[in-house]
Amino acid sequence: MPFALLLFYRVLGILLWVLVLLMLWEKYRIVRGGTLLPAQILDCCKSSQSDTPAQPSRRDALINPRVGAGGYCYRVAFTANGQRMERHTNDSFWFHHDGQQGKTVLVWYNPTSPVVERKSWETEILAAAMGVLATALLLIR
Repeated sequence: MPFALLLFYRVLGILLWVLVLLMLWEKYRIVRGGTLLPAQILDCCKSSQSDTPAQPSRRDALINPRVGAGGYCYRVAFTANGQRMERHTNDSFWFHHDGQQGKTVLVWYNPTSPVVERKSWETEILAAAMGVLATALLLIR
């Protein structure tokens, strides 16, 4: 196999591993120290104005994953410490999920975070698949 192709596979494998680690770090940054609570989905909407500026730039799209890529997330209501709260989830959907309104989901609530994290295995499954692909790319001889 040509050296340039092997080098490309190595770099791609390393980049995939970095993405895996960043995905898991982002999820567990919210989950760590949080409380698992039941929440009701109020609606699926564009991320709020407090999350993104009125005219997002290319730089904003690199910082906030909800800018540019559809940017839909759930707005959920839950009770924490005897108070009813409404927060956006840390999701970034490509399209509007209008059929989910009224459903109950479990969310990780951390008072220090402006968003909540839905309890789901989607991140871990995607990270595992990307990790397998990254390892396969690194093992190509």
